[in-house]
Amino acid sequence: MKIIIFIWLPFLAINLQAEIAGTPERLEREYKTAFLIDDSFKMKRAIDVLKEGLDLFQKSQSFHFTSLIHAQYYLDKRFKTFFFKDHYLDTYDTILSKSNSSYRLRYRWNRHDQYARYQLFPYIRSFFPSRCEIQFKRDYSIDPTSQQMRVYESRFEFRNESSPFIFEGNAPPPPWPLKQYLRYAQSGRFHSYQILPSTILSNKMPNVKPDLVETVNVHTTRFRNHINITYNPWGSGPNINQVFIVSLDVSSWIYANGKKSTNSLLELEIELDRNTSTMIENGLEIMPISWMTRMTRDASFAAHTALKKDHHHLQNLLSDLLKKEVQSNPLPTDFKYHRILELMNL
Repeated sequence: MKIIIFIWLPFLAINLQAEIAGTPERLEREYKTAFLIDDSFKMKRAIDVLKEGLDLFQKSQSFHFTSLIHAQYYLDKRFKTFFFKDHYLDTYDTILSKSNSSYRLRYRWNRHDQYARYQLFPYIRSFFPSRCEIQFKRDYSIDPTSQQMRVYESRFEFRNESSPFIFEGNAPPPPWPLKQYLRYAQSGRFHSYQILPSTILSNKMPNVKPDLVETVNVHTTRFRNHINITYNPWGSGPNINQVFIVSLDVSSWIYANGKKSTNSLLELEIELDRNTSTMIENGLEIMPISWMTRMTRDASFAAHTALKKDHHHLQNLLSDLLKKEVQSNPLPTDFKYHRILELMNL
């Protein structure tokens, strides 16, 4: 998509053409529960408990979405492990956080040991981060009944599989130097492109972006599995069989003032996969002007209702098991960035 920007100067007007690029904004539905843990907590045991819970879920017969389309759920063969380094940007008075939003530059490594080796050998290619992206998440809201969160997310990913690099295959290679890429996130520009997440941020909060500074640096180790389905008429994108994404994160952080976290944050997240949810959401918006469009909307509504019930069943099962393992009450429902800022004074 191209827009025309007019800049008025006292002596001339400039017609400047800029292209907005990035992954289009999409609605995410996710459940989050979190606990504060210390160094004595055994992460391996928590992962084992999560595996046991997923096995119980798979063996359950009380599913709604699978019954609706005569299919079965199945799990990935193993948990995948990732390491993330997130640099959150906000104003000095944290307007984004107070507006239930977050803006970050994210680096990803496929394993924690790769990140550790990168700290020692930053010039060895095999230890470079595997992904770099800029993300804006806005309008987090909590359903008081299900305790699930809704949020709109947009991205600008520095990889050949994403816009604008997908057509030319000319994404910048790793390691994506931090100072340089933080400037891209702050300015909202990458060469001749306007970064979509930054553009949306500017449109929603026009007085924010010029004042963005780094507020907190978060390190997260993630253990992730997918709940897939054997047949998915609402599947889209590269992973049409994925329905739920189950992640267990353990995070530590450093605030901009240099203060380090004294505890770690253990967070369970269960997300309705966007490859499924996007098609269902689109179906709900269809105008029933014919019998075919009416059938499509009705089918999407039935699928949406069934998935909500399965999502709720899954979150209750896994959160109860994790609560028993941690042996403490969870923190109030919240998104990670706001939660970490709230913990600053503890």
